[in-house]
Amino acid sequence: MKRDPKVELMRIIACAIVVGTHTYLPSVVSGQADIGRVFMSCVLADGVAVFWFINGFFLFKNKSYGSLLRHTLKNIIVPMVCVSLFYFYLGGWITDGETLAASVSHTPDEYKSLLNGVLSWNNAVPDTGYLWYLYVYVFMMLLYPVLKAFADYLDGSAKREKAFLIISAAILLFNDISGNKFGSFSHHTVNALLPAAIEILWGHIIYKYRDRFAKKRFMIISIAAFLVFNVARTLVQMKNYSADTSDKSALYWYTLFGLFCSLSVVVFCLATGLQKERRTKTNIVICSVASYTMTIYLVHIIVRNFLTHYGVIDMLQEIIVGGRRGFLYEVAYDAAVIVIIFAISLVIAVLIRCLINLFKKIFSPAVKAVGKKAGE
Repeated sequence: MKRDPKVELMRIIACAIVVGTHTYLPSVVSGQADIGRVFMSCVLADGVAVFWFINGFFLFKNKSYGSLLRHTLKNIIVPMVCVSLFYFYLGGWITDGETLAASVSHTPDEYKSLLNGVLSWNNAVPDTGYLWYLYVYVFMMLLYPVLKAFADYLDGSAKREKAFLIISAAILLFNDISGNKFGSFSHHTVNALLPAAIEILWGHIIYKYRDRFAKKRFMIISIAAFLVFNVARTLVQMKNYSADTSDKSALYWYTLFGLFCSLSVVVFCLATGLQKERRTKTNIVICSVASYTMTIYLVHIIVRNFLTHYGVIDMLQEIIVGGRRGFLYEVAYDAAVIVIIFAISLVIAVLIRCLINLFKKIFSPAVKAVGKKAGE
């Protein structure tokens, strides 16, 4: 198989976590933090960090700068622009109950806001703030030569790699202790570059030594580590909430908790025993589903908002949680919402790919014929 099913499993888990990040129950109820819900918000906090790790696996594999930029344009920028424009013009109609005419109609101020968002490298389209990851990714690819030079430097010595792992973890820890005042990390351009680069380089190093983790015991170790880190993270976040219910600093991907929890997910997948050389049904399904994760990521908020607008999410919460208070009910609700939104988004992703392939099949011969005629 061309794809590594261990890595593709990571993509699926990371994508499911991202969906969960945008759907889990509020952690603060009636002005008080609920410890069970806070724990779930911690568990569902680091999908993006796992994706940064995965980027590091393959980013430095003999790619030219030009080919990387072309790949970024085709596979990141174009889909991001398409989704943004789709939501800008049709979002109100699909998810807010507006008429189609009202949805596609926009004032000059809204167009001005959209332009200002682009100039500040932010997505100004309502409800598409989750696309920040792609904006940062594009910015990171523009700086690829610098990152590649540093990765090559680290590859020259195991001591350098160990030093980097220790120092970078210490930087994140110091920033956490300072309440993010040291690094002022965020989800925006320059403020996201350093933590993203750290996690990409961690992924590069970990994947280079992936065979060391290909043992069943690391599955148990990684699960235990994931739970321990998130219990500790929950206690820290509960303390944060007790001082300020708007303080979510322990939940962000650019924390030391985010680094270690995502590392636990990565190690778990590397230890699963899935083998690239075997074309088993499990591997085929994993690789097939994982190939749609980018599209799932792009459309899942649209699906969530559609289901919310038509009362499906509220109905699901009433059926599973209702007036009951209990951790297991809340976990069941979070899991159900993730599965439903992921599944619907997957179906949409499959349909989109089918339409694209059909479009290529219809128009590709015509394009080639025009090109051939122009070259005569």
